[in-house]
Amino acid sequence: MHNKYTEKQKEHIRGLRSNMTKQEVLLWQHLRGKQVHGIKFLRQKLLLGYVLDFYSHQVKLAIEIDGSQHYDEQNITYDKNRDYALNQIGIDVLRYSNRDIDLNFNNVMDDIYNQVQARV
Repeated sequence: MHNKYTEKQKEHIRGLRSNMTKQEVLLWQHLRGKQVHGIKFLRQKLLLGYVLDFYSHQVKLAIEIDGSQHYDEQNITYDKNRDYALNQIGIDVLRYSNRDIDLNFNNVMDDIYNQVQARV
């Protein structure tokens, strides 16, 4: 499933990659280079018109790190619709808050390892 990126999308994704939150940077340091069960993850991957924080095609898994903006009513609905659309094509979505990353990073990584292991 390959995406054709428009120049505007490429620019937007480049901006997201160069302005990652500290929580995204920390998680990326542990996902990149096939560190989780030898599985390749991409960051800021466009799929179905959505930009996924982290995505592995091999195990059909998206990982989202949610900041405070994800907890207002409009964004909760958007995220539910997005997760549903991804689920419809066989992609599971793991969601963690910035707070989860800050306070429970080892538990987050354990969960990701377990979720990936179950799909390998």
